[in-house]
Amino acid sequence: MTTYRFIEADKANRTVRMICRVLRMSRAAYHAWRDAQEAAGVDEDALVRVHVCGLRHASRGTYGSPQRTAALGKQGVMVNHRWVALILREEGLQCAPCRRFHGSTTESAHARPAAERGVSR
Repeated sequence: MTTYRFIEADKANRTVRMICRVLRMSRAAYHAWRDAQEAAGVDEDALVRVHVCGLRHASRGTYGSPQRTAALGKQGVMVNHRWVALILREEGLQCAPCRRFHGSTTESAHARPAAERGVSR
């Protein structure tokens, strides 16, 4: 049992102030822990999943995890790119593949002679 859980269980018998004084802890640390426990009820993973999957439609499926992480950062959702990549893998989402580069060549079926090389060997 952690100290904070002990205070939580024993506060029915004694005041938090007295328990913290005996344990040489700050009351602010206990109250911060308690507030964090109450706030932990929000499912952050589900919230991030909604944002990540929503970006797929906004980007027409072209954003990978680095671009989605940057876009989420602009929206105020601070996440790691590895977490975004994990969500994409779990959801089975992939970005659209890049188009292959097809270099253009010169027309070689013309009637003009090819230019002579200026190198003397």
